[in-house]
Amino acid sequence: MDFMEERDIAIVPLVSVPDNVETILSIVFGGVPANEMNELEVEAFVATTYDFLFDNLGQTLPPILVEEVTFLSQSLSQPGTGDEVSSEDNEDEPAGAELTVNLGVSGEYLPPPEIIFDEVIVAVFDEEGQGDYLEDLLTSNNEYFESAHSLDILDVQVVDSVPEDRSSGSVFGHLGDEGGYSIIGVGCAIVLLIVGVLIREKQLRYARAKQRNEYLKAQHLEVHRIQNERFGDEDREYVGMEEEIKDMGNNSDGSNGNFVVGHSH
Repeated sequence: MDFMEERDIAIVPLVSVPDNVETILSIVFGGVPANEMNELEVEAFVATTYDFLFDNLGQTLPPILVEEVTFLSQSLSQPGTGDEVSSEDNEDEPAGAELTVNLGVSGEYLPPPEIIFDEVIVAVFDEEGQGDYLEDLLTSNNEYFESAHSLDILDVQVVDSVPEDRSSGSVFGHLGDEGGYSIIGVGCAIVLLIVGVLIREKQLRYARAKQRNEYLKAQHLEVHRIQNERFGDEDREYVGMEEEIKDMGNNSDGSNGNFVVGHSH
């Protein structure tokens, strides 16, 4: 086919050729928990939806082979409670949130007849189909839907486009993984900066204390040196005086004189 198309050679097939079909399916669930699905719950949800569409679209005329179901986005909303309360019994009942999930569905079928895929896929979710789909979700070991107190399908439709999903089941919610990790990174940088400042301040205090101790030690050694020099000069002066007095005693009258010499420090 590629070879013929590159050369603009028209081909008239003798048998039917499968037509590829795709659409964006939007499902609104009611009575769900007040949080979006995480990554594991999204994977389980997509697998359950794929099995449901594969089985049901495969039974249409003509049969449609579902090739892929892709998770596109999810958004959570809390419906308004209104000013009126229906009954006193429902006052304490928690109001379930609404979760809109957008899925890309692609497949192929073999005409004739020609079909409008958007209409066929919505028709699968008729009253009976919704009941089967909800049962599949509740028995799929998906904690998100198991914790729903009154799970229901509020709307099913096809859309032309959907906004980009920023959460993708992220544990950081609407911030997404990128935003969440960015905040964590900035927080860690601030903590490291504070720790660095504290360590630097401690090092400066240690250096100042060491410098002060060295100064005091040098000052003490200088005082000790000065004292030693002063006492050393006094000792030398005393020795000189003692020798002079001794000489005077021996030579004054030819006799030995008696002198008492004493000193104290």
